[in-house]
Amino acid sequence: MCSKHTNKTSFPPGKRHPKYRPIGSERIGKDGHIFVKVDDRKWMPKHRHLWEQEHGPVPKNHVVIFANGNKRDFRLDNLILVSRAQLAVINKNKLIFDNPELTKTGVIISDLIMKTNERMKEDENHW
Repeated sequence: MCSKHTNKTSFPPGKRHPKYRPIGSERIGKDGHIFVKVDDRKWMPKHRHLWEQEHGPVPKNHVVIFANGNKRDFRLDNLILVSRAQLAVINKNKLIFDNPELTKTGVIISDLIMKTNERMKEDENHW
């Protein structure tokens, strides 16, 4: 029989849902990324959480990527902050490698591609 302060779908005092996980718990997402529970209702990609602990909030329209492409390598020197625009160019041109230095060079190449496209567009509008 239910007490007068709970309904039949509530858990009795002191009991938790069987799928409850404490803050700091980890799970694997559908895309293979590891997520960490950061508060009672919020899960965050672990690599983003680690980046934010070290560097502060990820700016709007930016993401954190793995320099060596390994979604399980959470060393801070393996995490790179890029804009979504950079990421689009990086993905389009396949500039993420298993070598972190090549990926970092790929980020620079993406900047060059974006700047070249910007200049070409300016030239088209100028004439």
